[in-house]
Amino acid sequence: MKGKFLWVAAITVILVLGVTLLASGQSLWHKFGEDDRRGEESGEQTVIATIQGEEYAVNAGFLQTTYSYYQLTPEPHDEAWVKEHFVAQELLYREAQSYGLAATPEEVDQYIAFLRENQNPPEAYDTLSEYLKGRGMTEEEYWQKSWGIYRKLVSMDKLDDKLSEDYFKQRPDATVEDYYEYYQNEYRPALFEKYQVKML
Repeated sequence: MKGKFLWVAAITVILVLGVTLLASGQSLWHKFGEDDRRGEESGEQTVIATIQGEEYAVNAGFLQTTYSYYQLTPEPHDEAWVKEHFVAQELLYREAQSYGLAATPEEVDQYIAFLRENQNPPEAYDTLSEYLKGRGMTEEEYWQKSWGIYRKLVSMDKLDDKLSEDYFKQRPDATVEDYYEYYQNEYRPALFEKYQVKML
């Protein structure tokens, strides 16, 4: 069984949230775009953790935008959760690299092409359009600037495939919910310990 559960769940949340925000007006996505643009222009970094003794920082504006975003989800998350989310993604990418699972340029290009051709429901495209207006960039510029982010996501997806395949080989009677609990309660904490993460 391929390990698509974690990423499909994340995409589902984004689409549901997108429709919810559109129902209340697209100005919020426009604001998110403006906030990200200001954050990028300022270049201000916030150190949120140390990983194996080295400081790990993210763009301060993007950190705030992400926090605001998750405040609007069906189950809002606090700032500490958002910071851990950033760190977890970095660790998963490093793990993917350690297993030789880093996405190739061709895989990233194929993934982006798939996303561009399948922006369904239509509200998802409208959401992106509003965000880009606030960001002050074209759609083509967005995909180019986001290439590195999508490389991380595809690499993480390949790692998830490996993790889930190994998990279900050892536990053939397990459910997707069992795998999700394993990831949250065992794998992720062990990953933070492996990389000696200290949240700040």
